[in-house]
Amino acid sequence: MNWIYVRYGVLIAVSTYTWFKFLKEWYEKLYQKHLLFLKMHNCVVMYNSAGKRIGGWPCDDSDDPADDDIKGINVIRQYFYCGQYESLLYFIRTAKESLYIATMFIHVQCIVDELLAAHERNVIIKIIVDYNYNKSGTCIQQLQRAGIEVLYYVPPNPDQCSRFHYNSVVKDFSRDTQDGYLCTVLLNWSVNSAGVVSNYEIFNFISKFELVAQFYDNFEDAWNTISEMNETNDYIKDTLREINMYQ
Repeated sequence: MNWIYVRYGVLIAVSTYTWFKFLKEWYEKLYQKHLLFLKMHNCVVMYNSAGKRIGGWPCDDSDDPADDDIKGINVIRQYFYCGQYESLLYFIRTAKESLYIATMFIHVQCIVDELLAAHERNVIIKIIVDYNYNKSGTCIQQLQRAGIEVLYYVPPNPDQCSRFHYNSVVKDFSRDTQDGYLCTVLLNWSVNSAGVVSNYEIFNFISKFELVAQFYDNFEDAWNTISEMNETNDYIKDTLREINMYQ
């Protein structure tokens, strides 16, 4: 009888040790992944004139298939120019609640694919772009057909030379929980952009709430202002109506 108790005691001890070891390794992995996530949202990524990343982007060498959202960004996949946008693609890929995008144009298919995937995850997406640089663009049309909200900036009159030249993305912003992330980019979102092949470029990733909140508030102000212009200015309404973007 004593031998049976000892045997069961050993089995329980071994099982308990194995279980706690597993939990410790699991929590350690989660912790390290969270640290990497924070590093990737608090960095400055720099590219040189040959389109090669020269610093600032944290890397991950994990072989775990569950970490594909991280290690995948370090590989130029089926699109030649996606390597230049790897940090931006990761920023979009890790969105959970919302993406507020303000940029002159979107002419890169891999960015469109990530936005469509985020939309499929029920991430709220609102995009402001410049009308003149997107009126014939298939990328924006793909996003609209999927049901993503796109707002076009049109100069108030035909004689005014003006363009929408913001370049920022606010992610998962919440004033209640004081959370949110910001990406500001100097590079235009185009495969034909000089920045892809010949410029020195910078991507800034920021999680400081006060800065994220300022960009979010600026986005909301721009969205409301442009929306009002699009609804009240006859020239803008006619311009957008020509290609059935606004009815």
